[in-house]
Amino acid sequence: MQKDCAQCGEVFEAKRSTAKYCGDRCRQQARRKVPAAEAEAIEPRLPSIVTTTQAELTRIGKLDTVLGAQAMTLAQRMTSMKDTGSAIAALSRELDRVMLRVAAGAAKQEDQLASARRRRDEKRRAAAEAREA
Repeated sequence: MQKDCAQCGEVFEAKRSTAKYCGDRCRQQARRKVPAAEAEAIEPRLPSIVTTTQAELTRIGKLDTVLGAQAMTLAQRMTSMKDTGSAIAALSRELDRVMLRVAAGAAKQEDQLASARRRRDEKRRAAAEAREA
């Protein structure tokens, strides 16, 4: 039977009807977890890496691209709590690389757009000068 993990929220195949967690890691994390009310009092709410990545991709107009989807998948994986510290570090480096590629693509696209505008303006000036002559 399919159930939602009480710790990470992922759907898993439960072997028993009483299963709450998808595996040992989530069960241990839930056991050690500070209650939500205490956690909010200890540390202020910060935007998640997923929210921040989505906002940045939307800002540069690359959310609906292949690289944008890759960046979102990496950000979601970083917050899934399924990976160890070294895996999260590797995911973080890969997300950084992907975001740099996305930003470079956006800058290149802006350069191409500026170049096209410049050519258009030059043609308009040449046409205006030709009419005046």
